[in-house]
Amino acid sequence: MSALLEVHDLKKHFVKPAPAFAPKPIVYAVDGVSFAIARGETLALVGESGCGKTTLGRSVLGLHGITAGRIVWNGRRIDHLSAGALRPLRRQVQAVFQDSNRSLDPRMTVGDLIAEPLRNFGLVGGEQQTEQRVADLLDLVRLARTYARRRPHQLSGGERQRVGLARALAPRPDLIVCDEAVSALDTFTKLAIINLLKEIQRTLGTALLFIGHDLAVVDSIAHRIAVMYLGKIVEIGTREQIIAAPKHPYTAALLSAVLAPDPTTRGERIVLQGELPGAAHPPTGCRFHTRCPRDFARCHIEEPRLAQDSSDRDTVGQQVACHLYNGSGA
Repeated sequence: MSALLEVHDLKKHFVKPAPAFAPKPIVYAVDGVSFAIARGETLALVGESGCGKTTLGRSVLGLHGITAGRIVWNGRRIDHLSAGALRPLRRQVQAVFQDSNRSLDPRMTVGDLIAEPLRNFGLVGGEQQTEQRVADLLDLVRLARTYARRRPHQLSGGERQRVGLARALAPRPDLIVCDEAVSALDTFTKLAIINLLKEIQRTLGTALLFIGHDLAVVDSIAHRIAVMYLGKIVEIGTREQIIAAPKHPYTAALLSAVLAPDPTTRGERIVLQGELPGAAHPPTGCRFHTRCPRDFARCHIEEPRLAQDSSDRDTVGQQVACHLYNGSGA
């Protein structure tokens, strides 16, 4: 499959405020990330809070200017384009965020919220066509057409996320960035939204960048998974590779915290020591070495590169940034 979106060595650094004449600390929120998403594919980006995954998603959306690297859309580099030049492309990349209360204007009806991008991008010819398109989108996200007259405060959390999804789908995008889109929902509603996303993807062929922290949820929707830690991707591969045979110790720790349907099949829980280091002062060498149960001397001084395990040629497409898998060992 050809790549719809390509991200090459993307960096997004923030300069923190500081007193006059004092050095301004730099936050290395995203620090050299590369990946690609094919048409109709779901790439899940997972990691703890503070790892940089939301910043990465907002950079892809063009909501953050990037510090370095390249973003290529459909073969065309777009990270250097002006806001005016980006406008035609914004129709093709939409988003669904975690906080539906903040994403949906409480003063507007559901119908107007869904119709807004249709009008903004000039995709409808008149009110009758607009109303019909809104009705079709409500059907698509499994909400009754009468919801068009309601306002956000009259909806449940799951219903608001369905409205947000309908709004994102209105301009017929090729990619939707789902940033923790189901993390605030109860288990039943979460599953319903995941199934809806999968059905829409099968019907429309929309690609998804699914950002989250729950590997159990990711397992049910992703084609490929990228695991992020402190601004970097430490492992990436197909869903089967990452879930069944994780290589990076951080991925293994995340998976060990997921409740298995059959407790007898669950391995030993890996408890990470310490807190996630601050992105303003990342550790030298491997950024995970301060919490890694398998670290050794090289990890403290040399940063591992993301590459395929040199000892395992059967895991094509699975890459890991860990000295345990580059032929050196402890």
